[in-house]
This record gives sequence, structure tokens and C-alpha cells, in this order.
Amino acid sequence: FYVVIGLYAISPVLSKIANEVKPETLLGSVIAANVVSFLLLTDGVWRGNYTRVAISFPWDYIGYFCLGAYMAKYRPKAHYAWIAVASYLATLAAVELFALVRGPGAPWTMYAFFYFSPFVIAFSVGVFGFFIVDDRSFDRYRLIAKLAPLTLIVYVIHPIVMESLRYMYATRAISLSRLVFD
Repeated sequence: FYVVIGLYAISPVLSKIANEVKPETLLGSVIAANVVSFLLLTDGVWRGNYTRVAISFPWDYIGYFCLGAYMAKYRPKAHYAWIAVASYLATLAAVELFALVRGPGAPWTMYAFFYFSPFVIAFSVGVFGFFIVDDRSFDRYRLIAKLAPLTLIVYVIHPIVMESLRYMYATRAISLSRLVFD
């Protein structure tokens, strides 16, 4: 909730800025914000001390927040479905590679799944772009209108599901945590 609270607190200022700056300035700011979050993540994982505190964690999401505003306002043309598929496959390849090089339990194995990894950022662009692209042959807007109210519910419930799975995995499937790669 602290991420949502932080973003809601700063969204009026960000919205005003996003509506008043040139598209190039907004895009440059989006890229800069996401690069800073990516570098902080990469540095923290590299050093083995990546942690976020509740007071500063929401600010890492400003890049995503402004990226969504940029994409929704300017609707840049791209092959978003291919971006999503390619970044998904790149994520799988990175996880496998990191697991082979560093071991399946190393922090780098999970790096590809962190919100601020380049893989997740690219996947987010692909999925969001796929849904907002101005294509009248597929009624995406009606689908978005149905799914949008569920996002807060998913956001609230997913930690419960993930922690339950983590608990079950650690206590009931110990052998899976020691996978051998041939």
C-alpha cells in the first residue's frame, strides 16, 4: 500500500508536469527515471544488499507511472505484442543463464523478475502498449474497462498468494530448491 499511497500523493504534481512539458522532455524524463531505478537495482543486487524501505520505495515507480502517462497520451507506434513476447523469452533465458552461472539460489537468478530489471520494464511496455494501441479491430478498451477495477484487488491479494506459495515451497518441496542443471 505504501507504493500506492506514495504515487497518489505525488500524482497531481506528476500529472501537471506531464501535461505541460514537451513530449521529448517527458520521454527523456521517463527514460532517466527508469534508468536510475534500474541502476539502483543492479547495484544493490551486485553488492548483495538490495533492499527498499517503505518511505523511498514508491519513488522508484515514478518512471513506470510517467511511462504509462507518456504512452497513453502519445500512443507511440511499435510492435508491442512482439516486445512482450521477446522480453518474456529474454527473461526466461536470463534466469536460466544466471542460474547456470551463479546457482539457482543466487540473487541474480531473481534479478530478471524484479520490477526494475530491463526485462520487466520491456515486458511492461509491451503489455501496456498492446492494450492501449489504437486498433479498432479488437475491442481492447472494453476489456481494459472490465480489468481495471481488479488491479487493486490483485495488488492487495498477490502478496498473500506469493507468501503462501513460498511457505509451501520451502516446507513441502525442499528437493526443488536444489535443482541440478545438466
